[in-house]
Amino acid sequence: MYIEHARNILPMEYENMSLKIEVIAIGDEILTGFTANTNAAFIGQALLDIGLRVNSQRTLSDNPELLRAGLQQSHHDYDLTICTGGLGPTCDDLTRQVIAQVFDCELKFIPEIEKYLLDRYTNRPVSIVDQATIPAKAEYILNEIGTASALVFSEANKLMIFLPGIPTELKHFMRTKIIPMLMTKYKNETYEYHQQCNFLQLSESQIDPILRELSKEYPKVQFGIYPNLGIICVHIVSYFSTAAENLSYQQPIKEKLIAAFKENFFSDKSNDLSKIVTDLCENQKLRISLLQTTPDLNLGGKLAAVLQSYMYKREDRDLTKTIMSLLEDQDSNLAIVISGIPPMLHAEQVYEADLNIGIQQRSANAIIKSHKIRGTKLMLTTRAEHLVLAEMFKALNI
Repeated sequence: MYIEHARNILPMEYENMSLKIEVIAIGDEILTGFTANTNAAFIGQALLDIGLRVNSQRTLSDNPELLRAGLQQSHHDYDLTICTGGLGPTCDDLTRQVIAQVFDCELKFIPEIEKYLLDRYTNRPVSIVDQATIPAKAEYILNEIGTASALVFSEANKLMIFLPGIPTELKHFMRTKIIPMLMTKYKNETYEYHQQCNFLQLSESQIDPILRELSKEYPKVQFGIYPNLGIICVHIVSYFSTAAENLSYQQPIKEKLIAAFKENFFSDKSNDLSKIVTDLCENQKLRISLLQTTPDLNLGGKLAAVLQSYMYKREDRDLTKTIMSLLEDQDSNLAIVISGIPPMLHAEQVYEADLNIGIQQRSANAIIKSHKIRGTKLMLTTRAEHLVLAEMFKALNI
């Protein structure tokens, strides 16, 4: 049966259950590292946005025996399983055949799927026949972007959903079909609500004491601390019956946390620091003249939208004098100078550097910052780029 309205799939006894949820990626290309599993992260976040928490993530091989055993185990252990990959028409896409074995049914040709695909792909009859053949017990959702339909199995109060592995197709299915379906059928008595605060250039040891004090003051909140390169992401989590109640409880917590580290806080909507800095420059109508003493940094590319000029010099000793001269000689109104990073020839060699950053807006005092950094070529350049962007953010966000 073609699923247009998700509410037709699940019985109402699914309501108010404490769900056990697993996300499974299918494919040897993920196990071998040829393909990064970005789908699992997207699904986990999408489910969390509607108050559903993933309990487990796994990757299964394309090997039919291993795949069948893994799917059977998940069907036994979890209330909801969302699987991605292996639904295509090529010889290595065996998921549909294995699913039929798991649910003890035959493969069935669906003329409606064939007609739907033939209207779009008139020159691919072989693959279309293959894509129109699905396990007989499966409900299906037509693919508006690609060829592989999503498959849904509801059996013994268990739900298994199979989605294409191509990220654009998967995201479209999740946003337009799967999430609305799950919101309708999985109604929780409590709503798990997350907010995220991002902080630059803070360590876990700096932020942890504040979170401990807030935990005492607000005992119904939980915190998660997730460090990344130069960024600490703090998740604020609470469990009330509505999003409004959660937001009301969390708001003073978020305000106190931001106030404690105001200079370091940035948007809770994005981790793309180069975009945030670019937006700040554009909002303030700033154009950048950039000078750096190492060819390895890619700051020109990261700030291309607001770059007025770029120069590379082998050595520069006086940052203050240099940034002043940049503003005098160029049509820009923001000068950035980076020095102190040695030429790096060997990718795996460990280098040390005294990174010097000079920042000056026209008619403002120069800001000079120094950082000691250490790492391989890739690590050093990544850290240096992040530090420059972080110092720019703090200077422009006053």
